[in-house]
Amino acid sequence: MNNFNIEVNHKTIKAQLGDTVLQTLRKNGINVPTICNMKDFSPTGACRLCVVEVEGKEHLIPSCSHPVEEWMKIQTHSPRVLKARRTIIELLLSNHPDDCLYCVRNQECELQNYAKEMHIIERRILGNKSKHKIDNSSISIVKDPAKCIICSRCVRVCEEVMMTSTFDFSFKGNKTYISTTCDLPISHSNCISCGQCVMVCPTAALQEQSAVYEVLASLHDKGLKTVVQVDPSVPLTIANELGIKNIPDFEKIIYSALRKIGFHKVYDTSFAHDIMILELAEELNQRLNNKKNLPLITNCCPSWVRFIEQFYPDLLQHLSGCKSHQQIAGTLIKKHLSEIEKIPFEKIVSVAIMPCTSRKYESGRTDHYSNNNSEVNFVLTTRELIRLIKMNGLDLNTIEPEEADHPLSSGSSLARLQGFTGTTMNSILQTVFYQKSGKIIENKSLFEFDNFSEGFKTGKIKTGNTELNVAVINGLKNSIQILESIRNKRSNLDLIEVMACYGGCICGGGQPFSYKEKEIRNSLGSLPGTKNPDSFHTPFQNQGIHEITDKIIGKPMSEINLKLFHNINR
Repeated sequence: MNNFNIEVNHKTIKAQLGDTVLQTLRKNGINVPTICNMKDFSPTGACRLCVVEVEGKEHLIPSCSHPVEEWMKIQTHSPRVLKARRTIIELLLSNHPDDCLYCVRNQECELQNYAKEMHIIERRILGNKSKHKIDNSSISIVKDPAKCIICSRCVRVCEEVMMTSTFDFSFKGNKTYISTTCDLPISHSNCISCGQCVMVCPTAALQEQSAVYEVLASLHDKGLKTVVQVDPSVPLTIANELGIKNIPDFEKIIYSALRKIGFHKVYDTSFAHDIMILELAEELNQRLNNKKNLPLITNCCPSWVRFIEQFYPDLLQHLSGCKSHQQIAGTLIKKHLSEIEKIPFEKIVSVAIMPCTSRKYESGRTDHYSNNNSEVNFVLTTRELIRLIKMNGLDLNTIEPEEADHPLSSGSSLARLQGFTGTTMNSILQTVFYQKSGKIIENKSLFEFDNFSEGFKTGKIKTGNTELNVAVINGLKNSIQILESIRNKRSNLDLIEVMACYGGCICGGGQPFSYKEKEIRNSLGSLPGTKNPDSFHTPFQNQGIHEITDKIIGKPMSEINLKLFHNINR
C-alpha cells in the first residue's frame, strides 16, 4: 500500500503514497477548509483556502493539489496559516453583497460559515461591487453574479458531469466572471435545468427560481382551487432534513400538513408513475413487434430530454412519447376535477412538489399545455416545501396523518422508489414479464443497480419467450458511449433508462443542501410503502388505475391515452 508516516501539528499520522495532503488530513480526521475542491474532481488549488505550512517550504502550499511526501512536517492551523485563510475570506467578502438576512442561503452559505468560523465581524477590505445584473430569465434557475466568488464549481460540474458546458470563465484577472454559453441569459443558453450547479454553489450565486409566493397567492384566492401532487421521495427527504425519525407513514403527515397550509386536494404522484410504466411497457411491446425505433429510451427525466434535444436531435425518435409522471398526474388531476367534480378548468391551480429543478422547466413547456393552460401550473422543490412548512408554523411531530385524495391516492412500492436509478427499468420489465407470461415475478428486482458506484449497466433479461437487451444509465456523462453507438447503428439494445443526475431524482437539484450521499444510500428501504407487506409491488397491481379505466382514461396506448399522456409531436 506504500504507507508511511508524516508529522502533522507535532503528531505522527499515517499517509499513503499518491494521496494529496488534503486527502491525508481528512482521512486522519483533520479538517481543513476549502471552497474550490470537490469530491471525485481533480484538484485545482484555485481558492487557496486549504493552504498549510510545510517545514522547509518558503511559501504556504495548497493542500488539495500538493501530493503528500514522507519527509513532511505540516502545520494546519499555525498563526501564519490562519492569517492567510482569514485574508482570503476577507477578500472574497470585500465586494460581496451585505444581504445575508434576506438571502435564500442564509445559514446555509459556505462563505458565511467560514467568515463566522474565522471570527470576521467587520469589513476591513473594501472592493468594487459587481455591476452584473441578476439573470432570472429561466423558469428553473436564477443566476446572481454579485454573489459569485469564482470558485468554478458550477463550471466543472456542468462540463465534467452534466456534459453541457453551460458555464465558463469570461475575461481575466480581477475582471473575471462566470458567464453562460455566449453570455446569453440562462433561458437562451444550453442549460438543461438539472440544478446540479445550484447544489454545488457555495453561495446563492445560483439558486432555484422560487414559486413559493405565487403558490401562496393562489391559496389565498377564494376563486381558485389550488391542488398539489407530492413526489414519493419528498417526504423521506423532509424527515431526514428536519431530523424526524420513527414516524410510520410519514408521507401521510406531509399530506395533512399540505391541507393545513390550504391546498384543496392532495395527491400522490406515484399513482401517475404506475400509469406511465403501463404506457411505457405497451409502447415497448409495439416497437418490438414493429421492429421500429429501437431502442426505446425513457423520457421521464426532463433534463435528459432537453439534453437529447440539444445534442442528439437525430435520436429523438428513440425517446418515448409518453409524458413524465409529473405531467401525467397534472393531466389526470385537471381532467378529474373539471369533469367529475365540475370545477372550471381555468379555476384549477395545479402544484407539484418535486426533488428536481428541471421539473419547473418541464411544467413550462408549451407541448405540455392543455386547453391553452399548463397541466402543472407551479413546481416547488423539496427546499421550497420545507420553507413553506416553516412559514406556516407547522410542527410535523404533532400533526395527525391523512390519506391522499382519490383517484391519485396510492402507487405501487416500485413507484415509490422511482426516484432511484434503475427503478423505472425494473418496473417496465416486471410489467412486460407479466404481460408475456401472466405471472408475477417472486424476485422483486429484475434489474439490480448500485445507484452510486456504477455509471451504467447493461444486461439481457428474459421476459416470457422474449429476451431483451437493456441498459440503465446513471448520469449524463455515462450516456455518451451508448448514444454514440445508437447513432452509428452499433447498438443492439431494446430498452434504455436514463437519469441525468447521479443516483436519480433523489439526488436532484431541488433537494436540501445538507442531504448527503450516505443518507441517500441508507434511505432506499425507508421510502413510504416499500416495507409494508400489505402494499402492492408492481404497477399492474394498482387497482386504482383499473377503477378509472374507461371512466377517465383508457387502456395503455389507446386513442384517449395517446391524447392525454403522450407527446404526439415526438
